[in-house]
Amino acid sequence: RTRLPETGFACHLCGERFNKKDKLRQHMHSHMKEKFFKCDICGEKFLDKTQLDLHRPKHFFRCENCGEGFVKYADLKAHSVKHDSVSKFTCFVCRKSFPYKSILMAHIDIHNTGAFECDHCYAKFNGRSQLSKHYFAHHST
Repeated sequence: RTRLPETGFACHLCGERFNKKDKLRQHMHSHMKEKFFKCDICGEKFLDKTQLDLHRPKHFFRCENCGEGFVKYADLKAHSVKHDSVSKFTCFVCRKSFPYKSILMAHIDIHNTGAFECDHCYAKFNGRSQLSKHYFAHHST
């Protein structure tokens, strides 16, 4: 069997290539008899469930404010409205906003890798909470 070059018309279901569009059309009819696994979000069809399962995460949308995930973009947009009325806490480094101060403080730690230093022994830590644990374990009386 000879392989066609990467030009021509490719079947989006199985990848087989044809040099003429009508040959591709004929080939597509052979797929009509097969059982499809259809993505309920975008309608794309797959020959097996594994391909569909690999495709599904492409449609996962995560809220930048709180991290909650949604399968549908419309659900994310509806969810995002609740953050609009919440007072926001903004990172002074990257200007990203968060609904809660505790989330902002945890976020700021990523900008300060190794920046938390113990005043007593000068040990360095990646996060404020790690420094606090160290202090209470080694320097509190």
